[in-house]
Parts: sequence; structure tokens; C-alpha cells
Amino acid sequence: MLDKSVTIIAALRLHNADDNHRTAQHNLAGGYYNAANDRAFFCMYHAARALLAYDEVTQTSTDAVIKSFRDLYIRQRYHDPRLGKMFEAALKARMDGIYDDGFVATKEESERHVENAGYFLELSRVISNRRKTIEYDQQDSDAESDNGG
Repeated sequence: MLDKSVTIIAALRLHNADDNHRTAQHNLAGGYYNAANDRAFFCMYHAARALLAYDEVTQTSTDAVIKSFRDLYIRQRYHDPRLGKMFEAALKARMDGIYDDGFVATKEESERHVENAGYFLELSRVISNRRKTIEYDQQDSDAESDNGG
């Protein structure tokens, strides 16, 4: 049974993902490519955590979130390896921007990460809505069975 708090947590995380995506777009438009890459990654991170809330996965470390998302959503449910590649590429760009003194983010790379983050966010919204619908439909069906209907 889906706990109402799970849908609230997922919605808050999707809101954070949306904020990060809008900030990434703003940074990209302003020529702040490292910042755009960083926010694109966090858009995906919060979107993934939103979906993981439905599975009661509470990890917050980047590696744990990526691993859990890969295991539960890419391998078990949706079988779309592009999502994992987008997530990992955004993480790499973020880490390069932080730790590689010689790294210079390009406009083209940042455009790709921000676009991928938008795709990742929209897909996460669709999946979240399906998860809510399936869970609520299942709850309604269970209630009807319990009531003899």
C-alpha cells in the first residue's frame, strides 16, 4: 500500500529536480557551463530520488542513488540503458568541473547535459504518475476485495 507521505516526498524531490533544471537552463544561457553541468546532474539526482521514494530507498550518496536507480529502474523495469549513461555522463561532467583543474566545459557539452536532464525529468514525472496511479488503483482494488465488492 502506498503511504501518502511517499507521494509527498516524491513530489518535493521532483520539484527540486525541476528547480535544478531551470537553473541549469539559466546557467547555460548565461554561459556558465560548469554550473549548468552541475545543476543538470542534480536535476537527474533529485528526479531519480523521487522515483526511489516509491521503493522506500532512502540512500542519499551519489553512488548509492545511481546504483539503486540502475538496479530498480533500468535493469528491472524500463530497460533503457540510455538513462544510466545520461546520469553517469552528467556526474562525470560535474566531477570534472570540480576536481580537474584543466577541465573546461563546452557549450555543446552543457547543452547535451541540460537537454538530457530535461528528458530525464520528464520521464521521471511520467513514471511517478504511473506509480501513483498503479498503487492507488491497487489500493482501491484491495479495498473492494476487503469489502466483498
